[in-house]
Amino acid sequence: ELECSANSYEQCGMYLYPDQAVWMPYYVCLESKGSGEGGGGEAVIAAVPECAEAAGMDAAAVEACHANSTLAWELQEQAAEVTEAADHTYTPWVVIDGTLW
Repeated sequence: ELECSANSYEQCGMYLYPDQAVWMPYYVCLESKGSGEGGGGEAVIAAVPECAEAAGMDAAAVEACHANSTLAWELQEQAAEVTEAADHTYTPWVVIDGTLW
């Protein structure tokens, strides 16, 4: 459940700030908090305000998106569809110009 919640914060950032140059630093910051000793969903969630601010994002808007259960669920479903469509058997995976590497 914590991982899904953490994913939702990431998806909300991408949704609210569709420019990859904006959301990628936020995403990388969150993922860095979730790796290693003491990492995981709780660490990612706790880092949302810090990572949003560092990326120039409105943390309150990201929180509001996450709190909107209908929108958050729609974003989760969209991410699941993209993941399934990639037809991958491992993570992470990279797609460049439509080719899975």
